[in-house]
Parts: sequence; structure tokens; C-alpha cells
Amino acid sequence: MHKKAYMPVRDAEFYAWALRIYKDCTANKDLWELNAEQLAQFTLLLDKAEKSYRANSDPELKNRYTSTHKQQDFAELKRFLSLFTNTLEGNTKIPDAGIESMGLRPREHHAHHPRPVPEEAPSISVVNGQHREMSVYVGIPLHGHPAEYLRNKDYYGFLLKYRLEGETEWQYVQSTRLHLTLHFNDGDEGKIATIACAWFNSRLQHGPWSGELTERIN
Repeated sequence: MHKKAYMPVRDAEFYAWALRIYKDCTANKDLWELNAEQLAQFTLLLDKAEKSYRANSDPELKNRYTSTHKQQDFAELKRFLSLFTNTLEGNTKIPDAGIESMGLRPREHHAHHPRPVPEEAPSISVVNGQHREMSVYVGIPLHGHPAEYLRNKDYYGFLLKYRLEGETEWQYVQSTRLHLTLHFNDGDEGKIATIACAWFNSRLQHGPWSGELTERIN
């Protein structure tokens, strides 16, 4: 099955396909193991695409600006989904039939295309905010453009692990951006959080972990 067979070309068909995936993901977010940031980004891009599509379809509103906005919003949503669907396909808890029922490619379609596993660890920094929030940033070379750097490295995003003092199990969170914000519970205030990060590829294979940072939760 080639790429066009799973990502429709026509705008109306593509939007319906994207909406179908979105509804399944939100209805079964625990099963798909998606984090809040991924769903928030999906929601935002889908909403922008719908509004610009409707505006460009309205004879009274349509002009060259609405057409440009629609093209930009749909292109952004397609870029997001071209990576996001790799996350869905990489979920081993979902059987092949479940993947294909969502309109995604059969897993064997791309199983023979290897992806390099990241060989370097990211540099990380933490900004300790208020109300038990902690923002984590991963660094890239100063001369690099973030999107281009990740694409050239075949990095899909970074995996973050953290644990609080007194805990023995790590908690894991993924981000397809260069930062994410952790939200802790009321009872966690004052505790020390230990954090480390690693790059991962589109097959969700991660590379070496960064050094661990420790921060007190405000």
C-alpha cells in the first residue's frame, strides 16, 4: 500500500480521515498511550484546518487569503500526522486489525525500512515554574534550525523520564517538540524530582539517556 492510500489527497477526504483518527485517539487515549501535549497539538491543528476549510468553502468569505490559510493549515496538519501516525503504528498493544481499521498503513508496509537509533544524548535544562509546574527543554546546536535538525537526524522527538524522591519507578513522557511541561500534584510540592531525557526515532527507539537533573517542585 503506497502513501496516498492511507493519507487521502482531497481536502474533504483528508479532513474526514484525520477527524476519524482524532475521535478514536480521544475516545481511547489510555489505550493509545498518548500524552496531553500530543492531543493538545492534534486538537489545535485540526481546529485550524476545519476553520480555514469552512471559510474557503463559503462563497461570501472565500478569497486568495482564505485559500492560502487553508493550504498552510492543511500542510501543517499533514506534517504532524505523517509523524504522529508512526506513534500509533508503533503501539504494540494495538493489533494489526486495529491499526488498519483506523485507515492507517499495515505495519508490514514499512517494516523493512530501518531507522537509525539516536547515538547521542540531548542536553537538557529545567525551568521551575509556579503551581507545581516544571518545564523541560532539550538543546540542539546553536546554529541549527529545530525542525531541520530533528529531520536531518531522523529524530521524532524526545523521551523524558522522571521520578520523585521516595519513588523507585520511573514515569515516562514523550514530546515531539523541544520542550514539555510537567504538572505535579498538590502533595508533590517540596519534593525533589529527578529528570533525564533521550532522543527517539520514528520507530520509538530511544538513544542514550542524558545526565540526570534534580529540581525541587515549587
